[in-house]
Amino acid sequence: MNLFKRSLMVVISTLLVGGVTILRLSAGSQNVITENESDVAWSEPQEKTENSAVEAETKKDSAPAKEESKQQEKKKQTQIIKFSQPSLSLGKGESYTLKTNIKAEKLQSDNEKIIKIVDGKAKAQGIGSATVTAFDAQGNSTKCKLTVKEEPDSVAFDRYDLTLGVGESYTLSAVIPEGCSAAGRSFSSSDSDVLKVTKSGWKGEFKALKPGTAYAIVKLYNGREASCEITVKEAPEKVIISRPEVTLGVGEHFKLTSGIPAGTGSAYRKFRSSDDSILQMTTSDWNGKFKTLKEGSATVTVRTYNGKESTCKVTVKKAPESVRLSKDTLELKVGQRYTLTCDVNEGAASSLRTFRSSDSSVIEMKKTTWAGEFITVGEGTAWVTVRTYNGKEKSCKITVKERSQSDISDDSGSHSSSSGSTTGGGHTTAPDGTPWSSDTDDTVVFVDDQTISLTNNVAVLDPGDRYSIYLSSLSSGSISFSSGDSSVATVDDNGTVTALSCGNTNIIIKDNNGKTAKVEIIVLGDRGSCIYPEMSSICSVLDSAKLSPVKTNYAPIDNMVDNIFSRILHDGMSNSEKVQACYDYLAQNCTYGYDGYKAVNIDSYYNDEDKEIAEFSYCILKDQLGTCENFSAAFVVMMRRLGYAANQIYGNVAMSAGGYDGHYWTDVEINGKHYLFDPQVERNCLGENNYVMHYFFGMDPENNYSMYRYLYMTCVHGFKGSPS
Repeated sequence: MNLFKRSLMVVISTLLVGGVTILRLSAGSQNVITENESDVAWSEPQEKTENSAVEAETKKDSAPAKEESKQQEKKKQTQIIKFSQPSLSLGKGESYTLKTNIKAEKLQSDNEKIIKIVDGKAKAQGIGSATVTAFDAQGNSTKCKLTVKEEPDSVAFDRYDLTLGVGESYTLSAVIPEGCSAAGRSFSSSDSDVLKVTKSGWKGEFKALKPGTAYAIVKLYNGREASCEITVKEAPEKVIISRPEVTLGVGEHFKLTSGIPAGTGSAYRKFRSSDDSILQMTTSDWNGKFKTLKEGSATVTVRTYNGKESTCKVTVKKAPESVRLSKDTLELKVGQRYTLTCDVNEGAASSLRTFRSSDSSVIEMKKTTWAGEFITVGEGTAWVTVRTYNGKEKSCKITVKERSQSDISDDSGSHSSSSGSTTGGGHTTAPDGTPWSSDTDDTVVFVDDQTISLTNNVAVLDPGDRYSIYLSSLSSGSISFSSGDSSVATVDDNGTVTALSCGNTNIIIKDNNGKTAKVEIIVLGDRGSCIYPEMSSICSVLDSAKLSPVKTNYAPIDNMVDNIFSRILHDGMSNSEKVQACYDYLAQNCTYGYDGYKAVNIDSYYNDEDKEIAEFSYCILKDQLGTCENFSAAFVVMMRRLGYAANQIYGNVAMSAGGYDGHYWTDVEINGKHYLFDPQVERNCLGENNYVMHYFFGMDPENNYSMYRYLYMTCVHGFKGSPS
């Protein structure tokens, strides 16, 4: 047996199978060792070997583990306790876990009427401030100042809806009323398959997972909730910038927008300049606004969240020293259409070139950017002026004469209720909705058994002018006349109207059967051209105002304003720049239309005027669509939020085709003086690339009475009442 053991090389492989130890011999062996033999021969030495190996390995592993544990313990002993936040605001009744870098052995409040420590949490008991001190095991301490404010009765996201692309992440902020607080805010998704919460704290971060619609939800400690509707679309395959190339002058401001394919989404669109010394970005999110600083070339790039890009090549030339028109003088007849073109001096550039008329009753502008297209609407002399971005101007003197008899068809006996341009006043529609038409300067009256019809129901006159109203030869019977205000205009038995003084009145026409009709007579004061404000002057006035911000206290409107402000306002803006941003937002982004004209009913206000302004602001803030009443109400709400004494005005505004029409605009009182803002009319005067001209930004009403006639003011009384 000993010889056998010495003559063979034994390779031992230990396998545990069903608790039996099996020994394998080398392949050259012809002998078999039984399981019993193997137990006698090898079990004891093998067990000792394994135990020795385990003990050695245990010692090997435990040494660094013990060392690491000692180091961690030593680090804890030397680390000084600190709060993660040195100060914090809570809402009344809120319980909050204060976080420290190491475990706090004890928390202590210096004023338990304000903050009480309950089960390791700070509980807000009353309004005021208190200091909580945390102690660690070594007796070190740290302090956190806690301020307790009123419990919030509402919460809102900084956006009320949002469109994302698949895979895009977006961070939403929760907004609560001023004077309130809530440290605890939890975020969730109504459909985690579409939208996932990736980070929850003071703000909520969400990630779009697949196409669909879900609601991002925020909830406060007291159960108040808000939601943001998020639509998830496919990721865009490309992005297109609004201009592939553009040439500008030094010092010119410019804006670029972007678009993505239908059915896709990308809330993130970042603009950047390839050379900040040539192009300085002033706004880089969603819209790219920039200013040219010096001559040269640079590229503006827009990029989506998923890396899709598009570029615009920008060439910057020197600022123009002069601008010239295709004509210096013109003689035209009423009713003609003409286009003036312009150019700047060689080597210079001005992308922005705007045209205006000195007298809209003579020249009505149809196109005001790059080229000046207009229609002659009245007899007289007017100037069409072109202006570059840096204030260089050139004017064309235009003399307009009345059409000769051969130019006019004989329509004295005709009757029309269709709208059209007039030579003696008139609009598309009157304030009461009736059509205005003027085929002759006079008003011809048609009488039948049922009605009295007029060829023209408005006349705009200067003091001393005469105007005729007479019965058509096709009519039977007789008519009589009377003036509603004989201090403004009188009328004789033959229907001859004499304008006396500035104001409005109606000439009442009555037939022998008692039927009536009326012609509105508007007598102008000083019929000068519109005086546009100087931006530097009005900005100085806006910056000098004492502000007192006021919310509408109707959560849906306040949330929408918060959303808009989060996109258009930023730290470092002056007060006048904030006003300009709000004004530009309405002029550039909102469209004139009647759908949703009054889309909400608010019954919570103590004052009907507050109710009216809030209700008419709603649809245009929500859908960017509305009439002059909606535009002006929305600007009132935004100005009040900034702190300005803004109110809504109803009155008459001069029409480019002549005459006046009912209109709403915004009045702002600063230091006892009134200023006129009209973002709806401003929208009609946008320059190239949606550039806002600010013609109606802070106008002086006293100097523009021939254009804007104040009739009554709808005042804000503070939007007082309980939100519905």
